[in-house]
Amino acid sequence: MNPLELAFETAEFLRLSPRFGKPTMVPRSTPRRSLAVLASLALVVGALISAAPAAHATPSSVLDTVDLQVSLPIDGRSTPLGDQGLIADPLRPVRGADPAASSGATGTITIAGSITVPDGHGGVVPAGSPAVWVSVYGWSGQSIASNQGNEYSFTVPAAATYFVRATGYYADDAGTWYGGTPIDGRATAIKTSTANADITLLTASTVSGTITSPSSAASRFTIEAWMLEDGTESAWLMGRTETSTKRSGQYDIYGLPEGRYLLRAYESAQWNETPTLDDVFWTASTTADEATPLIVGTQDVVGVDLTPPPLNFKSTRIAGTDRYATAVAATRSRYSPGIPVLYVASGAKWADALSAGPAAAARNGALLLSDPDSLPDIVRDEILRLDPERVVVVGSALTVSDPVLARIRALVPDTRRIGGVDRYDTSRQIIADAFTPGSYANVFLATGANFPDALSAGPIAGRRGEPVLLVDGRADSIDAPTRTALERLNPEYTTVLGLEPSISSGFLRDLDASGISPSLGRLGGSNRYETSRMINAQFPASALSQQAFLASGEGFADALSGAAVAASLGSPVMLTRTSCVPPASADELSRQHLTTVILLGSKLTLSDDVADVRDC
Repeated sequence: MNPLELAFETAEFLRLSPRFGKPTMVPRSTPRRSLAVLASLALVVGALISAAPAAHATPSSVLDTVDLQVSLPIDGRSTPLGDQGLIADPLRPVRGADPAASSGATGTITIAGSITVPDGHGGVVPAGSPAVWVSVYGWSGQSIASNQGNEYSFTVPAAATYFVRATGYYADDAGTWYGGTPIDGRATAIKTSTANADITLLTASTVSGTITSPSSAASRFTIEAWMLEDGTESAWLMGRTETSTKRSGQYDIYGLPEGRYLLRAYESAQWNETPTLDDVFWTASTTADEATPLIVGTQDVVGVDLTPPPLNFKSTRIAGTDRYATAVAATRSRYSPGIPVLYVASGAKWADALSAGPAAAARNGALLLSDPDSLPDIVRDEILRLDPERVVVVGSALTVSDPVLARIRALVPDTRRIGGVDRYDTSRQIIADAFTPGSYANVFLATGANFPDALSAGPIAGRRGEPVLLVDGRADSIDAPTRTALERLNPEYTTVLGLEPSISSGFLRDLDASGISPSLGRLGGSNRYETSRMINAQFPASALSQQAFLASGEGFADALSGAAVAASLGSPVMLTRTSCVPPASADELSRQHLTTVILLGSKLTLSDDVADVRDC
């Protein structure tokens, strides 16, 4: 596997608060050329060979506050990369089929161009040849072809979307995509023959430092550099390397373009090990939202030293006097007034909210619960505070009464009901309203007969811009409306949640035989807690999230309240027992470095022992 393929396997981006101005640039005082094979989104490959003295800068920071949210690719498909990047694991695809595949174009197209570098005087000169690689990538991130040299030409099949990336051998040349960006998700797509797809390599620098371990048991560490994208709410992984304190703990991350970065170090535990140390961000915080961005200019930055502290769980609690107040507490903890959409579901019945939570999150909205027969005052007040552009009341009049609908409409005129003849029909209608037709990377199928399997999938689906579809899993085959709904979504992968009897083998066989989804898999454990753990292990939290929500597996209301909030943070919802945390679930929290747990519900729902993450 070449370095660029490694880059695609590790790419990920997260949304951040748009509070960052333009980075302060430090003029280059001494030109340098250091030979290295670079992969700006992956492990740095190759040895560094200095060809000239390097200019260095001490760490420079700005005092920003980083308010992390997960990325929501527009309609789930239109950005080159999305949640968790392009990962080889087929259970975690990030987007659907190439939209250009249906264009009807035939034959081949030719993509050609030249590679240049800045000349130091405001112009450009041809990049040194053969000290530059150019690769063309397909929609799914696979490398189609590569070329060495400062001129390139690729002939590739038509009816497809392509992206071109150039990377130099020198450490002060950043990997750059056609479109003039180091960010894969901002690369310019090519769908027709293009003769001037020229790329000027961006200037890059190296960040160096030392990792010190307070524990003799922990010796392997991973260090990541996340670029804060100006004018957006995004952070992008630009470099990653590893080191060991059994050697020196020294590290170098090469090929970083100018900008502001979050520098993160964490213990590289093996898959069967539980980390003993927490994450650390420059300068010394354990969470990304408290990190101080590091300025990377045109000089190398040295002395970025980090010491991960011992791993200790911290906890907070979101709770109200009842399920309606808890849902309000959840939205107050996260959302400012003026949200695009608010979903309101029954707090007495769980089925409708299972599909509504992911739909709300995918549309950057929130979810509140209501008593079926009367709108609680605290919910009314929260609707006024949230000031949504529109409200969707989910469920029929038997689930959320017409008087409740009328009272909400008096608060927000653009209020409508989505309700079907049963829970399955309602689920399909919610999805049809919130998710446009097309090709989705993944669709979650969950039984409509019980709630636990879908509770943990909701935040994952929401942050990935994907639906959770309720089905009658007890049946031996797919009913026609479910088949139609899936055909409309055209998923590349379908994740079936729960073992038998949640979803029968006959249903699974019929789904497989239908050919609706090219790939199909089932996730299920011996009980609801193990299923929750497995789902969250298969679809890990967003990389910069250190938070996990814990909800009781004995009830549904609190987990529903936190689903959209968790999705907005890139965090999981893990089901737990009321008095303790299943050992495997506690280990999973540690493995994913989720050291801040947010309890959903009062102490009557989740005890203080759960807050302390005590094993059962």
